[in-house]
Amino acid sequence: MTAEAIIGLALGLGAMILLSGVQLTGQIVGQMSGMALAEGTDPISESNSSVFGQVFYFVTAAVFVAVGGHMMLVDGLLTTFEHAPPGFAAFSEDLIYEFIGLLSLGFEIGLRTAAPLMVALFLATLVLGLISRTLPQINTIVVGFGVNSLLTLGLMTTTVGAVAWSFQEPIAASIENMTEAVVSTEEVNP
Repeated sequence: MTAEAIIGLALGLGAMILLSGVQLTGQIVGQMSGMALAEGTDPISESNSSVFGQVFYFVTAAVFVAVGGHMMLVDGLLTTFEHAPPGFAAFSEDLIYEFIGLLSLGFEIGLRTAAPLMVALFLATLVLGLISRTLPQINTIVVGFGVNSLLTLGLMTTTVGAVAWSFQEPIAASIENMTEAVVSTEEVNP
């Protein structure tokens, strides 16, 4: 019974790892924009997280449901019952390698999504640094916060759309690979 529970947890954890990778985007954006002070309580992880992280997470979760990711997970779970009856589960290295692949994919999606914002905020910081050196009369802290806020909110509108667009393709492949890894672990011990 424990092995069957672990199989279900492995499928759920795989989806959670993929969704949490995009939450990294929000953490990066919050830190670079100077808006990391605006945190809220995340009811899922029961900790404080960036507002931007929550926005990206919920957009990604909505895309996950919209493309049928929840149905793919249920289908994957039912597939595991077809290949091995309950009580005959075993685990192999394929499952570990799949988790590592999901971690890297989530991290890659998070960085690809945050890249336009990171570059724009970096360039804004460089320009504000140049302005502060040439015109020391301007209070760059006040001006910089306003510029970063406007830049962040402006680019967030396009980046959220990019998250929804770029996250659709890896969902099906990741769930299928995770199901195959779990099924291959079950076929080890028939």
